[in-house]
Amino acid sequence: MDEDYEFDFDEEEVEAVEEAVVLRDVGADTGSSLKRVKNTAFKHFNDFLKYLHDCNAVENPYTRYVSLHDKNFDGDDNQRMAPEYITQFLFGKFSHYLIEIPEPKIKYETCLSYVSRVKCTLSYDYNAELGNTLFSQGRNGWYAQLRQKIERHYTSQCAANNTRLSDSAPPMTENDLELLCWHLLERNTNESLADRCLLVFQWQMLGRINELRQMDLTSIAFYNTRFYRCLNVKIDRSKTSDTQQLLVCMHNVSWKMCPFHALGSLLATRCSATSRIFQHGNSKYVNNLLKVVTREVAEGTAESRQLHELSNGLVYELTKDLRSQSSRSGGATALGEYPGIECHHIVPRGNWTWDRIHTMFSILSVADDECQAIPHGRNK
Repeated sequence: MDEDYEFDFDEEEVEAVEEAVVLRDVGADTGSSLKRVKNTAFKHFNDFLKYLHDCNAVENPYTRYVSLHDKNFDGDDNQRMAPEYITQFLFGKFSHYLIEIPEPKIKYETCLSYVSRVKCTLSYDYNAELGNTLFSQGRNGWYAQLRQKIERHYTSQCAANNTRLSDSAPPMTENDLELLCWHLLERNTNESLADRCLLVFQWQMLGRINELRQMDLTSIAFYNTRFYRCLNVKIDRSKTSDTQQLLVCMHNVSWKMCPFHALGSLLATRCSATSRIFQHGNSKYVNNLLKVVTREVAEGTAESRQLHELSNGLVYELTKDLRSQSSRSGGATALGEYPGIECHHIVPRGNWTWDRIHTMFSILSVADDECQAIPHGRNK
């Protein structure tokens, strides 16, 4: 492997932990999304172990990782990886493996996520043996330096290929949302009304598509505030396995983007007896929907463009490459533009975990294409 990833730190570089850390089972309270990430991360980690074993079976005797919490673990310590095998050097080689070997190439944030999942699990499994040495890390610990090396590698690749470090979905503007709602209303089918309702609720609730799909009629109740009548909506969060109650309000400008009108239109035409609000709804479905509507808008005639712009005050053009996350990030961006609404109000509503807070800043930051080629924040 590349020498740039071979770490040989002195022991003094790893700072002592100042206070005891209460450890928990890292897999006990994670949602389905993070469990999938963890499973994929360990699939790559097992492939990495096999790769090392094929290169040198004597120095690398392991072909898969067996956790204490693995259902296949029968209590035989010979199945476990020896603590002395788990080193900074091993994580460095694993990072290099993720960057160079798998096809298709793993992206920057995905690579960081996989390394983090593996480190988190190993630190839990081997806390008794390595908790006060390898996995205690100070401000400038080996793991922070490893992340910086990964970042530098990907940044240099982006500079060479003139690409972005993070290929995030562009935020959906209010003009985008209104134009999408207008087109879906013009279709006037049960499916299009449900699609419109899904986008509108995602915009206001800053929810993930798979979270909104779980909503049913029992999740919604009317709620009166001092100034508005709102909907009090319960949503189960997939990444943190908790439940939130969020207020959804009437849109103050356009009925086409109003959650009350969207939900009422959907329920008025619903023939199914099911209480689940959205019958469809996953990232692939929404991505295909946005592609189709974007194509229809692009193929619109000059007369239809003029009609929409004059009668609705819309710019008859959609942001390019809208995806399933665009409504969520667009809603966060719109909230950030309101006076009096701070970042710490938006973060819990979107259920962004604090160790991923750079995602929030990248959404709210206004940057040109050159700035988008480097990370907007660092997760240390």
